[in-house]
Amino acid sequence: MKHQSKELIISIGKKLKAIRESRGYTQEYVAIQTDIARKSVILYENGKMKNPGIVTLELLASFYGLTLKDIL
Repeated sequence: MKHQSKELIISIGKKLKAIRESRGYTQEYVAIQTDIARKSVILYENGKMKNPGIVTLELLASFYGLTLKDIL
């Protein structure tokens, strides 16, 4: 189960990065617009956030005009 969780976190990170890049946004821009620390944006995108918060994921999804389901 733990391995599947790690794979999910990595998958979410890859999606978030691809979405950000497709919109031409920098990590800094996303951080400023969402009031999420730039370091956290980097950790999410690299699949290194150990316990991604659902509220933060919802905030990022909303910022990109998506639903949480879209990024999961």
